[in-house]
Amino acid sequence: MKSNGENHIDEQRAETVEALRFALGELESGNALSRFIEGHGLQSWHFVFSWSSDWLSIEYRLPYARVLSGEEEMSFDNARIGAAIRMAILLLSSASAGALLHDGEASLSVEAGESGAWYAITDQDGEEIDSADDWQPLISRLENDISSAGESFQIIWP
Repeated sequence: MKSNGENHIDEQRAETVEALRFALGELESGNALSRFIEGHGLQSWHFVFSWSSDWLSIEYRLPYARVLSGEEEMSFDNARIGAAIRMAILLLSSASAGALLHDGEASLSVEAGESGAWYAITDQDGEEIDSADDWQPLISRLENDISSAGESFQIIWP
C-alpha cells in the first residue's frame, strides 16, 4: 500500500504527463505552445521543463519560436522540443511503472539545452554508472526493458 506522499507524487506525475501530452499536441498541430514557455522578445523564448525526485531529474531549456530564425531552424527547434517532451513522458511513465532503474542504480538525470542533450545514471554513492552526450543509448535501453517486460510498445523518435 502506498503512503499519502507516494500517492501525491503519483498524482503529480500523472498531471505532469497530461500537461506534456497537451503541449506535444499543440506542437504537432502547429499551434503555439501555451505551457512550459518562458521568455520575452523575438528571440528569447524557451521551452522550459523541470522534474525532480530522489531517483529522476529532468531539466530542459530549449529555444522556441525564434521569429528571426529561418523556417528550417524553427522546425529543428520544434523537433528537439517534441523529442524532449516524448523523452519526459517516457521517463515519467517508466518511473511510475517502477521500470526506470536497474539493480544498483539510484538515480537518472536527463538534460537538454541549446548545446545538446545528455544523461547520467548514478549509484547510491553518487558514482556515475553510465552516461552519454546523446539520448540514443538511453532510448535503446528503455526500448529493451519495455520489450523484455512483454509490453507492446514502440518508441517513435524524430
